[in-house]
Amino acid sequence: MNNGMKFENLEKVYDLLARAIDEVGPANEAIFLSKVCLVLS
Repeated sequence: MNNGMKFENLEKVYDLLARAIDEVGPANEAIFLSKVCLVLS
């Protein structure tokens, strides 16, 4: 039984996350990633 994400979906999430990090810029990157971690916890 495998309830994990399909590779294609995981790749989409990774791409969207990378785009969002680029969009917030280097000055806000750490804050953005901290917020992502809090949401995922």
